[in-house]
Amino acid sequence: MHIFHTPSRLRDEAGQAAVEFILLLPFLIGLLFVLFQFSSVFNGLNDMSQMAADGARLAAVDRFPKTQPELLAWRASQGDTSIAKNAQIQVTGCAPGEPLQVRISTTITIVPHLPGLAERTKLIAANAEMRREAAPTGTCPLSTP
Repeated sequence: MHIFHTPSRLRDEAGQAAVEFILLLPFLIGLLFVLFQFSSVFNGLNDMSQMAADGARLAAVDRFPKTQPELLAWRASQGDTSIAKNAQIQVTGCAPGEPLQVRISTTITIVPHLPGLAERTKLIAANAEMRREAAPTGTCPLSTP
């Protein structure tokens, strides 16, 4: 007597990897989105920190823009990212020998407005402080709108 075993379609594992990949694909895409978003924000914050340090050094020796239009032009030329190019700049500390502070801040969108998700924003800022060596010859304190 011969017993024939016919392969059952329920036990066949062909295509199992494809199904598992399709189940994991949304999570992998979400992880890529988070990585790109984080790197963009980190790059913008790094750019803003560099702008604050450069601005503090220039302002300490009175080589910083003197008026608001000059400050806007300086911001546009210094910012490498759209985050930094739209940041607000505040310069305080007007007397020689006093601490001079440069603060660069902006609001970023962490999670864009998607159906079912609320938009999330966060304020990020970069600060730099130096001792003012020369009296300012322009407007002090100075800030962008």
